[in-house]
Amino acid sequence: MSNFDDFKVYGDYHTHTKYSDGFTTVEENLIAATKNGLSSIGFSDHGFGNPNFASLTREKAKKQKEEIDALRDKYPHLKIYQAIEADLVSVDGDLDMNEEDYELFDYVIVGVHRFAKTPSFKSWWHLYKRAFFPIFTKPSKKELAKNTATWIKMITRNKIAILAHFNSIFLAEAKPVAECCAAHNVLFEINSKHLSEIKPVFEDVLKTDVKFIVSSDGHRKNEVGNFDKIKKFLENYPEALDRIVNLKPGEIEFNK
Repeated sequence: MSNFDDFKVYGDYHTHTKYSDGFTTVEENLIAATKNGLSSIGFSDHGFGNPNFASLTREKAKKQKEEIDALRDKYPHLKIYQAIEADLVSVDGDLDMNEEDYELFDYVIVGVHRFAKTPSFKSWWHLYKRAFFPIFTKPSKKELAKNTATWIKMITRNKIAILAHFNSIFLAEAKPVAECCAAHNVLFEINSKHLSEIKPVFEDVLKTDVKFIVSSDGHRKNEVGNFDKIKKFLENYPEALDRIVNLKPGEIEFNK
């Protein structure tokens, strides 16, 4: 892509519905995707470790799949994916998923959310203390290194496609994490709602070979397919455009 006159996003692969903490239905998101000229959309509701009222359960995931399948013929112009936004829940890089859960989804996104269950207090403190206790604002170099090691364990141990909103709550060193993503074909997300977190580290990430994906993280229908904030942010980094996979037509081969 040579300039921003050609800036077109073909797919929004990180959206939420009422099956987790979104405010819209599956079909409302499909209508929004159509209105905004998308050719693909992914539903990625929050994972099993979060409170049930604000997340997928395995039963809700199956029900959502049935609903998506029933709507495919009505929206033949859209490639529709069912994904999940899983959570990093332990110091050792574990997710809130079992091995058999992967079969339910077309791809897996991973982030950190403060209300996900952890297997121990040690992991809870390691991952979430900054979200609940603002006094812990700036991690030491030792803590950053430990956090970075946790991200790398997660990426190397799990079959994930997208690393979501990096440095939201759980801070780490961007460059080695991005290098690990590149080595394992994991896409590094540029998220409309979390630009303030990526801005301080984006130049370090650009020094790696990692590929990017832009996402709305839409929880409302007016957010799905809306990338205005990302476009404005990227005007400072035109060199990133050719590395953003959903600025190109065609299906994306997600890590699975």
